[in-house]
Amino acid sequence: MPISHVIVLGIFGLFALAIIAGGTVAILAILESRSTAFGGMSGWQTDTFRQSVLTEGLSAVRLANRNGEIVVTGEPEASAVVITAVKGARAPTPDEAREALSEIEVITEREGDALMIRSEHPKDSQSGLSLSLLPWRIGRPKGRTYKVDYHVAVPSSFAAEAHSMNGPIRMTDLREVSLRTTNGHITVDRTDAVDARTTNGAITVDSASGPVTLSTTNGQIRAHLTGIVREVSISTINGSAGLTVPREVNGELDISTQNGRITVEGLDVREPRAARNRLRGILGEGGAPIRLSTINGSVTVSAE
Repeated sequence: MPISHVIVLGIFGLFALAIIAGGTVAILAILESRSTAFGGMSGWQTDTFRQSVLTEGLSAVRLANRNGEIVVTGEPEASAVVITAVKGARAPTPDEAREALSEIEVITEREGDALMIRSEHPKDSQSGLSLSLLPWRIGRPKGRTYKVDYHVAVPSSFAAEAHSMNGPIRMTDLREVSLRTTNGHITVDRTDAVDARTTNGAITVDSASGPVTLSTTNGQIRAHLTGIVREVSISTINGSAGLTVPREVNGELDISTQNGRITVEGLDVREPRAARNRLRGILGEGGAPIRLSTINGSVTVSAE
């Protein structure tokens, strides 16, 4: 037998051994690569869910979403919570996409003084060898993606909570907010108290008074505070941090960075205690702590 034939047979023999030793691993790899090739032919199917809930006995709204944006807007004269949720699903064929779309549910229920809104659907089953090798993925349809985009209108006296994994969050004209997302930026406008945290994304806050807690791992933070500034905590690891406050602000300033500059503009810092990577001092008559920190990035505090 020619040497080349022996090599070819040897390769196929190893391949057969891999199948025997690894069960369905090699077969799954081939099937998954074909699924990926056809992924470009997929398309989105969408459907819109709408609901209005009277606000009697309610003072807060809480949203939980896996994939998609969350937008909540406060309206002074609102007498109902108005929910618009655009459900979306993608799959390799239109029929599969419509089937996937039917698997998405938007659930609303009262819990005390809060209206709970949440999405329920299977986890995404995107193409990819690493996912297909998991035992519990065998037999599930591949290449399906699910998302829900929420736009919710509430009275401006409401508090709001939002939790998401993948998607931006935006809040406007509310009493207070508590926000969490893993991958997505957060924007808050004209809200008194803000607690906002993300892992991968920027945070922008405009016209808040506090208390304010803002945290991200990868992204910049920008905050503009008005009125009587209450406790402030701003932290990021990879990104710059910027804070704008009233010129007559009172507080205990504490700024730190490992790799970046510290800048204070238009404010009189009394009793400054400065080191290479840290600045502490008193603003106005002192009072609430105003802390900003980052590892890799600059920090700026300025007067409006």
